[in-house]
Amino acid sequence: RLLVCVGKRLVAAVRPEDTVARFGGDGFVIVCEDTDEARAQELAGQMAAALAEPFDLDGQRVHVRASIGIAVSPPHSAPDLVRFAEAAMYDAKARGRNRVQVFNAALAEESADRLALTNDLRDALARDELVLHYQPLMNLRTGDLLGVEALARWHHPTRGPVSPAKFVAVAEATGLAAALGRWALDRVSRDVAVLRTAMPRGLHVAVNISAAHLSDPGLEDAVLSALQAGRMSADELVLEVTESTMMDNLDHARAVLERLREHGVHSAIDDFGTGYSSLGYLKRLPVSTVKIDRSFIENITEDADALAITSSVVRLAGAMGLTTVAEGVERPEQLAVLRELGCTAAQGFLFSPAVAPATLAEIVKNLPKQHFGAQLAG
Repeated sequence: RLLVCVGKRLVAAVRPEDTVARFGGDGFVIVCEDTDEARAQELAGQMAAALAEPFDLDGQRVHVRASIGIAVSPPHSAPDLVRFAEAAMYDAKARGRNRVQVFNAALAEESADRLALTNDLRDALARDELVLHYQPLMNLRTGDLLGVEALARWHHPTRGPVSPAKFVAVAEATGLAAALGRWALDRVSRDVAVLRTAMPRGLHVAVNISAAHLSDPGLEDAVLSALQAGRMSADELVLEVTESTMMDNLDHARAVLERLREHGVHSAIDDFGTGYSSLGYLKRLPVSTVKIDRSFIENITEDADALAITSSVVRLAGAMGLTTVAEGVERPEQLAVLRELGCTAAQGFLFSPAVAPATLAEIVKNLPKQHFGAQLAG
């Protein structure tokens, strides 16, 4: 109903000869013939102003924001125009949303690179050319290894190592995120034998799940198939879902994670603090762990606000019976503060970067011998 109302406002905001079409999801395309860039920007401003007014849905006020991308022709074809406008729209979103961005030469190069990288990533997934590296999670109360997080790595044949932030963003923007998630679950199941060697006293592997994969009807089957293929028990697997992904559709997320919990699979909220930052909704979710975003841990020894937020999350999550994990721990001073706050666990370069499965056993073997510049366990 909201999308119908948005469509009506867009139609009212443009000229009678313009075409307004819903292009999929919450995206619309407006085709304005005989229009130059200046007039296109003027129309975009009118559309943004039209959507800025709240919508009334059965007495409930709903506010929306629009990120608008503009591409002007000639000489480009219709498919190119749509692709260029979409690239400009994603750039507007990256710059803070609720903006208008015109496609330019820099975005043209970025768009071509994104298209090439998308095709290469699709082929790499089909050929199983990515690998998983595993980063240890340390129990701050006992000094023992709590588990590992699986992180995808891609060494492109001509580009070399591709940043995970880059190829994950490409996957999410181009519909490959669910395929990447399914690949990760399958890869974990094949790495289990090596992981068990590294963690003989208890296997615990966390795998990241994107919004697209959480919405995938085949997620439950993919998880159960991975457990069966790797001969893993359900409590050896943790699914990490970002806070923003949870909140995109809270009821759906809860239903999916509830079904998985019935099979014994645990869930964690990743990057906590970067979205709604409210512990109130946690009571509605079947999660066992809250991962505190690295942006707070990075400044925890210098920034009073970061310290206060981290302290509140640890204290309230503990009261709710949830485990807390600090991400991105790199310095002994950070470790000391986290231990004092009572944080359950931590991961970061202070302990180890993410490493290949074959290297993990040696890393895990040496972890108890290190003091990390501060006492790890009481």
